[in-house]
Amino acid sequence: MLSPRGERSIDVGGARLSALCFGPEDGVPVLAMHGWLDNAASFERLAEHLSGVNLVALDLAGHGLSERRADGVYVFLDYVADASLAISALGWSRCVVVGHSLGAGVAALLAGTCPEQVAKLVLLEGLGPLTNPDEAAPKQLREALHAEQAARARRARRLSRRRTRRAAAGERDRHARRLGADLAAPRARGARGPSPLAGRSPPAPAFASAPDGGAGAVFLHCSGVPDPGGARRPGHGVRRSAAAGAPGPARRRRARRGARRPPRAPR
Repeated sequence: MLSPRGERSIDVGGARLSALCFGPEDGVPVLAMHGWLDNAASFERLAEHLSGVNLVALDLAGHGLSERRADGVYVFLDYVADASLAISALGWSRCVVVGHSLGAGVAALLAGTCPEQVAKLVLLEGLGPLTNPDEAAPKQLREALHAEQAARARRARRLSRRRTRRAAAGERDRHARRLGADLAAPRARGARGPSPLAGRSPPAPAFASAPDGGAGAVFLHCSGVPDPGGARRPGHGVRRSAAAGAPGPARRRRARRGARRPPRAPR
């Protein structure tokens, strides 16, 4: 029975794979690779029936505690490269390779391409990688290309939506900053001291006679100019007031239209 030694991290060309270690370090080196969607803990029960073996069970990339691929793409041959680099990183010249399911396919290709690293090969529920007939290769490649195009289109749509949201958020931030600056400007102006117009005598109001010749008058003053009462009212726009007894707006409009209309000739 092999006693567990704990976990270790193995650098395989920039990526890091996690592994569970069992047995003495001077035992027969054995590299074990699990199946698809599994992890290194699947070899714990096997380790109970072994002795005199230095068993290192890998978490394949994207499984267990190993790092994920940076691009999110998992190619079968990359697992073979990871296994070969792991053997070198462990300092082994040759070792026994044990593979289950997906790991069995990886182990078979590793033994065929790098036989100098594999002393013995043990396959559990696997006789090698999956293969297809030669005549099915064009169809398989066409389906793979269509799947890749669809995946790229989905990524492009996600990026477009992300850019749109960022642009909208940026526009909201700019609008909020402009609004904050506009709201802070009157306070800043008030903090600098009195207005240059403070203390000046108000200008003489301008009167215009009522259109119908009555006693009414219209007084105009603009924003920020002191009114005859001395109160300063900034931001009120143009203010119009009428004297007592002056005709209303509707009467003044009718009077102006009547003044422009030529008299009708008697019949």
